[in-house]
Amino acid sequence: MPSYIGLCQENILGPRGICLQMRATMENGEPDEETNAQIEAAWREWGQLGNCTLDGRASWCDFEASTLEQTVRDGEGLVEMVEGAGNEYGF
Repeated sequence: MPSYIGLCQENILGPRGICLQMRATMENGEPDEETNAQIEAAWREWGQLGNCTLDGRASWCDFEASTLEQTVRDGEGLVEMVEGAGNEYGF
């Protein structure tokens, strides 16, 4: 029988985790496909292993899974946002 944490990860995060889908529009109301694609590409790059955590040991999917597990198991998860980090994202 699957564990409760495993079921939560499977049904909340799924196989790809939570992803960004931009829907920015131009002044005329049309979708700004170029800007949306650039932002989504930068998000995916930031989410790669080595970029999204200060120690570089986790990808965005790893981080999501760990944070969800903490929240399900303990009722909360602790995350510290560090501005001015020594990576190209400054965060």
